[in-house]
Amino acid sequence: MFANLEWIPAERWLLNLGGMYEANDLIRDEFMPRTALIFLPTSDLSLRLVASRAIRTPSLIESEIEAVFPTPIGIRPGEGGLTFIADEHIRAEVIQSLELGGHLLFDHGRGSLDIKVFHNEVDRLIQIPLGQMPADFTAVISNLGKLTIQGVEMQVDYRFNSRLRLSGGLSLLGSRSAGPDTRLHADSVPDHIFNLAGYYTPDDTWTLSFQYYHHADVKWLDDPMAAPLGAGDGFLRLGLRRSLGEQAEIGLYVDDLLASGFTGRGDDSTSWPANRRETRTAVSLQLNF
Repeated sequence: MFANLEWIPAERWLLNLGGMYEANDLIRDEFMPRTALIFLPTSDLSLRLVASRAIRTPSLIESEIEAVFPTPIGIRPGEGGLTFIADEHIRAEVIQSLELGGHLLFDHGRGSLDIKVFHNEVDRLIQIPLGQMPADFTAVISNLGKLTIQGVEMQVDYRFNSRLRLSGGLSLLGSRSAGPDTRLHADSVPDHIFNLAGYYTPDDTWTLSFQYYHHADVKWLDDPMAAPLGAGDGFLRLGLRRSLGEQAEIGLYVDDLLASGFTGRGDDSTSWPANRRETRTAVSLQLNF
């Protein structure tokens, strides 16, 4: 059940109150409120303060799993497997978020800038305990520990004309764990993320695009023994789309043009095979009905 109330207490002020109650047959019911206070000093500028509580429901694997997974290094002599079982009392993760931000339109609406400072706390974190191998080779998936993620995010978008548009963003992040149970999750958060995208439409039929993405070194949750892995020169995608009328569009894409090194798991991993990055090409067809 969801409810939302929007109230204008005074000129240039807007208050938004909302909440959702979720009933779940597998876990306990949860209530997720959200409050936003918005100030509009001018027609082109808005300032906001947002507080919210959200949840992440356990997946079917996290709540029902009971299986043995083989491992390349042979954890159990003669079997090489690790038993995973789900905690019968597992609950949803809780994300409590506080955000202070602003949104600015400039150059007569051709450009926009959004900046926010945020503080997120993730409680009842659902974990597969890969950091330490249990003595009986049985890993229980349960709610363990607390994680804090905070930082600053900026996103800018500008339309030079009706045919050319650029957008980019930068995130500066920090994370900390409340104890040893969540240290690996904190290490998996990059300290910066950068993205850039451009779109050019020479006529009403063709569109050329690029998307670039880069992040700092991170530890991967499914391979805690491996060294931190970065994005190398970044991830670059090129695209070419052609409209076939109002009902169809065809596209050609080149993914990870700057491919080098590995993604997810490096060649120094002792527990999982390396996952090498490769440049790939794809063709798409979109049909509108």
